[in-house]
Formats: sequence, C-alpha cells, structure tokens
Amino acid sequence: MMMLSTVDIARYVVLRGDAQKDPQKVVMVGRWATAAVSALAAAALAVLAFRTFGAAAGWAFGLLAVTNPLLFELAHYFKEDPWMMAGIACVCLALNAFSETPTRRWLHLLAAACAMAAAGKYIGFLLLPVGLWLVWKRSAPGERKGRLLPFLGTFAAVWLLFNLPFLRSPSLLFASLHEESTKLAGLTDGVSRNVPHGFYLIVQRMYGGWTLPVISLLWLGAAIRTPKKITAAEWLLAGTAVSQFVLYSFVPKTASRYHLPISLAFGFLAVAGLARVLAGVRERVWLWRGGLAAGAALVAAGVLFQVRSLQAIDEGLTLDDRARLIEWVRANLPADAVLAQDQAVYLPDVTRIERSNSPLLPQRIIAGKKESADLGSIADLRAQGVTHVAICGRTYLRYLDENKTDKNGSNQTPERVFYDTLLKKGRVVWSSELGQVTYLQPGLKLVDITGL
Repeated sequence: MMMLSTVDIARYVVLRGDAQKDPQKVVMVGRWATAAVSALAAAALAVLAFRTFGAAAGWAFGLLAVTNPLLFELAHYFKEDPWMMAGIACVCLALNAFSETPTRRWLHLLAAACAMAAAGKYIGFLLLPVGLWLVWKRSAPGERKGRLLPFLGTFAAVWLLFNLPFLRSPSLLFASLHEESTKLAGLTDGVSRNVPHGFYLIVQRMYGGWTLPVISLLWLGAAIRTPKKITAAEWLLAGTAVSQFVLYSFVPKTASRYHLPISLAFGFLAVAGLARVLAGVRERVWLWRGGLAAGAALVAAGVLFQVRSLQAIDEGLTLDDRARLIEWVRANLPADAVLAQDQAVYLPDVTRIERSNSPLLPQRIIAGKKESADLGSIADLRAQGVTHVAICGRTYLRYLDENKTDKNGSNQTPERVFYDTLLKKGRVVWSSELGQVTYLQPGLKLVDITGL
C-alpha cells in the first residue's frame, strides 16, 4: 500500500485535469516513483557502507548498486518490491544510527523505517521485532516502557498513513492477505506447482553471476570469527537475505523480483567482507596496500559481471514483442479473422482499449479469460469462428510441465491437453522467444487453427 498510496498522491501533484485519471499516465507516474525509491534503497545502503567502513566502501557499494541488474530492471516497473527494499535499507541505516546514538529522534526514525518496510510489502512486518529488540537492548531497564510505547506509536501512525484504505474498508486487508497467500501456495493456476528449490540460484546466475556471492564469504568468515564486531545492520541485512531466500525457495510461486533483497545484500556483504579483511591487516602496510588493490580488482570484477547482465536487460527493455505481434496481425491477417488469446498477450480488444496504447485491430478479438483454454476446446473455438489463437509463454508453459498435476494427481489437465494439441497440430505463423525481460518478451505464439 505504500506504493499505491504514494502514487495516488503523486498523480495529483504532477498531473492535471483528466490526466489524473488516465490509467497509462498514472502508471507512468508510478514507474517514476519506483525509480525514485530504487535510488533511495541504493543510496541508503551506500550511506550505511560509508558510515560503517568509510568512504571507499561507500563508493564501492554505490557502484555495485547502480549496476545491479535486478535493481535496474525493477526500477522500471510499477511493482512493490523496490518499495519494500527501500524500507529494508532505511531500517538498516536507522538501526546503525540508533545503535551508535540511541536518541529519541533516531528511535522515531527507526520506527518510521520499520513501518515503511511493512507498508512496502507484508513480509516487511518481520523487521518490526528487530526494531523492538534494539530499542529494548539500548534502553536502561527503567526507560524501556517509556521508549517502546513511542516506538510502537510512531510505527502504527506511519503504517496507517500508508494504509488509509484499510481503515475505510478493513475487509480489504484480509482479502489482500488471502489473495497473496493463495498465490504463494500456487493454487491459482488450475494445477498444483512443485516447489522450485533451485529457482533463485538461476535468478542469481542470470542477474550478475557468482562473483559477489563468493566475495561475500569473506564477510561470513569475519562474522564467524568475530561476531561481536558485526553491526546490527549487517546482521539484519544478512538475516533478511537468508530468510527470504529460504522462504521463497519453499513456496510454489516464483518471481525474479523476490530476489532483490538477496541480490543487494550480496553486494553490500561483499564490500563489508573486504573492508573487514583490510581492517585486520591495516598495520602491515605492504599487506594492506596489496589487499586494497586486490579488493578494488574484486569489486571491479563484480561490476563487470553485473554490467554484462545489465546491458542485456537494457536492450530487452527496448524490445516489445507484444507491439510487434500487434503490428504483424494488423498487416498480415485478413480483417475477417477471429482471434482468441491468453489474457497476458494483450491484443487490444474492446474490454481493455482504454488501457492500451494501440488502437483496435480490424480483426475480432475474443477476450475475457486468463487462459485461452478456458474458452473451451479447440473444437469449441472453431465452432465460434476462431481462426487463430495467440498464447503467452508465461501463461501456457506451466501447463506443459509433466511434473505438474491437478488435484486428482493427473498431469493430463484440460489446459495441458489444449495447449499440447494447439502446438502440435496447429500451424504457428508468428512467434517470439521468451526473453530475459519477460514482461516485454513473454514468449508469444500465434497459431492458425483453421486446419483443425
């Protein structure tokens, strides 16, 4: 709700008249806002590195953050994960400051940061106990109640500020929680989904590789040897990354954006590990200088591997396969063609023309279902006059996995039979590969079924 509430206000600030209710323009405002909080997340962690380890560490992490491919990609979307990441980063920064100087001002800022994380995404509530623990630990026994109550008050006030719609309709909160838990359990696609334990290892390989995770082992070694020297903010960032990796590796729903806190944590902990190793050899000048050069080379290697992925994403963000398909249909299919589609294909139809950047096609588009398989069998579609079916890899590929079954344990679900028949017996007249930026290259196919 932090994302939605902030953008709801921002649209009245930056837009005028009817533009304030134009869906596309509002979403564009939302994307700019997401870019801003992505920058906030990077800056907050860079300042944390500077405060903890010095200017060189701050600049090193800043460089790693702005070249982080996953942060770069997600900064382009109207999605909530960078907003929660900004909350996590602010909690880490406030935690560090409150640990050093436990004043009332930092207490309230820490509470506000915890509320930001919780309002950014529900899982952010897990940071609240950390804030409470630190306030308890850094307060004298006689002051604890007098500090915990203001902390909770500030947390509640800031969280409610971002979640005002829930005050008007509390049922929205429970409906939203139910929707999210259902998605995480993988119960929304008509098939049960296996737990993809290794999915986020693939995400890490795609978005920057293994250089930074390997370097971050230096921090792990320092944490094992001298745990008391590790700051609360470092423990929190590492703990958040590990807990989210474990949690999301054991739920069926997958998304590369869930990996963002882990990806940024690798960069920060890599810098922290190098800084702690260098601090340990500072009195040996020759060793310190050699270590400094080696550390700079390792950071440069991390940046290099990230930039390679970032370049691929940057190129992918300029290639819109949906727009290409729309133009191909407009130019190559007869006007009397009738198309059914998976909802995620987004051919412009009368039900969504107000949200589309493209004018209506001369061909008739049948819409209204998430999967074209829900419109009936291929024979049913032919009986309705459908000549072509447009399908989206992000939708149909899940049904072609033989390991995924329905509630009765059968892998021959109606959706699997539909898509399998469509691809084997239909004639694919246009297709595009599933790309790294799957929102723009979702793996589209247009299948001619007139011969079926």
